Amino acid sequence: MNKTFCLLTMMIITSIGYGQTAEQFFKRGREKDSLKDHVNAVACYAMAAELDPNNLNYCLMLALSKELISDYSGAIEACTKCLLIDPKFDVIYYLRADAKKELQDYRGAIADLTKSIQFNPKESKLYYERGRAKAFINDDSGAVADYTIAIQLKPTEATYYYWRGNIRNGKKDYLRAISDYTKAIQIDPYYTEAYRNRGAAKINLGQLNEGCLDWSKAGELGDTEIYQFINDYCN
Repeated sequence: MNKTFCLLTMMIITSIGYGQTAEQFFKRGREKDSLKDHVNAVACYAMAAELDPNNLNYCLMLALSKELISDYSGAIEACTKCLLIDPKFDVIYYLRADAKKELQDYRGAIADLTKSIQFNPKESKLYYERGRAKAFINDDSGAVADYTIAIQLKPTEATYYYWRGNIRNGKKDYLRAISDYTKAIQIDPYYTEAYRNRGAAKINLGQLNEGCLDWSKAGELGDTEIYQFINDYCN
């Protein structure tokens, strides 16, 4: 990646000429992004950031574009440089956390999301994402706590109930898992996975008929794999 990136940078310099300003490189990067040419966009943003290292917009777009090409280590490096410019830029912490999660650095992601929450404590998605990261390190109680805060902040988001239900289902807390899946389905009646998992929770409680009905609904919504479970448990 580094050799390719350096080559692209040199090619861009050659193609658009020496003496270009940071703003010109930045605009060229935006053009490349609009064409979904994110690899060349990264090279342009890198030149803009090198020429004007204190410009937060250049740094941010470099980080975003690196994440778009799955250069997560590069995205983390760019985000870290952005935070040297503005340590209170909460979006950068969120972006860096996302890149860390892709590299399975869940504890690092949790730290960045916690920092972002300090600057933006009313944003439900931050708690949800931190809950997801906590679930990956088997901090189930911490995950449930974060999902619960996310629900309190945005009670109309079906995904939050669904993932809290998954944690509870995994802990064999089937009644509360069913309650969460039911809420998710009330918000989004086409939530296939919620029907599937609610059905499993009901069957684990001995509610075979009700569970099979949920599985049947999941099948109607496109979950073709569920029919094998229906054949095994419901017929």
